[in-house]
Amino acid sequence: MQITDNYLQVKHLYHRAGFGLSIQDWNQVMGKNVKKLARELVRTSQKSALEPPLSLTALPVGVGRRQLSEEERKELQKMIRQGVKTLNSAWISHMATSKAVLREKMTFFWHDHFACRVNSGLMIQQQYRAMKEHALGNFKDLLVAVSQSPAMLQFLNNQQNRKGHPNENFARELLELFTLGRGHYSEQDIKEAARAFTGWGFNRRDGFVFRQRIHDTGMKEFLGQKGRFGGEDIIRIILEKRQTAYFITEKLYRFLVNEQVDSQQVQTWGNHFYDSGYEIADLLERMLTSDHFYQQVHIGSRIKSPVEFLVSMMRQLNVAFEEEDAPIIVQRLLGQVLFQPPNVAGWPSGRAWIDSSSLMARLQIPKGLIWGNEFGLASKASFAGNEDAVQLSRRQSRKLAAHLDWKPLEKELLASSSEKTLAQAWNFLQQRPLKAGQLALIGKTIGNKPQDQALKLAFMRIMETPEYQFC
Repeated sequence: MQITDNYLQVKHLYHRAGFGLSIQDWNQVMGKNVKKLARELVRTSQKSALEPPLSLTALPVGVGRRQLSEEERKELQKMIRQGVKTLNSAWISHMATSKAVLREKMTFFWHDHFACRVNSGLMIQQQYRAMKEHALGNFKDLLVAVSQSPAMLQFLNNQQNRKGHPNENFARELLELFTLGRGHYSEQDIKEAARAFTGWGFNRRDGFVFRQRIHDTGMKEFLGQKGRFGGEDIIRIILEKRQTAYFITEKLYRFLVNEQVDSQQVQTWGNHFYDSGYEIADLLERMLTSDHFYQQVHIGSRIKSPVEFLVSMMRQLNVAFEEEDAPIIVQRLLGQVLFQPPNVAGWPSGRAWIDSSSLMARLQIPKGLIWGNEFGLASKASFAGNEDAVQLSRRQSRKLAAHLDWKPLEKELLASSSEKTLAQAWNFLQQRPLKAGQLALIGKTIGNKPQDQALKLAFMRIMETPEYQFC
């Protein structure tokens, strides 16, 4: 593998717009024009169909929990929890195998942006599918779909928002976290928006419902405009503010480009986003085909989140877990479990993901996968990023039963010498170039091992390096 600018740029594209390259995709994309590949990623992901919904357990329509016996309630709760696990495992598998990687990556982004945590697999799946459907579509359509999802309405208490007794939770987070950002509205704007969203609710049969009888029809003043506004009007007025485009673009910049924001570039892309009418795919194509995106300073500069770390390993190692709980165990060990954000602000990012506990897990998990060994680790709490909740549980022994298909990896990466095998494995796995001393240092642990072990040892040692934590 000859290391060229194109080689590094293609890897950069697929790590940021997806979760890295599998070896099967390697020969198909290497050497191609990177900007053409970026456009193909956008188009392929736009055209991809959603996977069929899972059949998840829910309380039957017309039946209340009070009508169930204590034993029936416990069994229902157990089945609902299992449904959430099944949804989690299915999504992880889809991220690791889908050709529509940009849709998966953007659904993951919106899942964090519209952070929501409810105890209903059915509600979670409804919101997840709404985000996936609109992930590359129009931001207004996405915002309305998520705002009207039963999961978000329940999580932010808009079911209790009624005329004369407005609940401000949803209105506050809509302005602060989902659209404008702190400092671009007043407390009075929150109060007026909350009045406009009175009556927005849901039921198990129909999903979103608008209850006219509890809606406040009075005059309201919001962001300088006056009228008898409803929830749709509030969203329209928010989107009329160019600041909304800047806020979303900056968050995407941190996710796709660099934690250190180039404000001028964000403004340029944000103006395009606004002028396009908030077309997400247009913004992404402009970002992923720009010279700015491929600047050397951005390549290998982002610390992988736990989910990105897990999915990239699954793609690179051709991992198929034998047990549904296995990928969830890894998520818990690392502190990020899909559908269980710490709070409405979502998960942390960057260096917040690395501490002594999570780093130890990141070093041991590849070894456990490659060799099928048991390893003892302390799980982090589900609420990663919440300083009051991040605690270590008792130490447990784990074994991740998984099948790894080494044949395509051996075909492409095994070489005549262990040093060359190691170098090729590094170039496949890493975003950062191999330094002179690293080859000799890591090579000592491989020595003259048989070929069937050499590549596995090379992968294990490379995945234990600090550089592997970056993408």
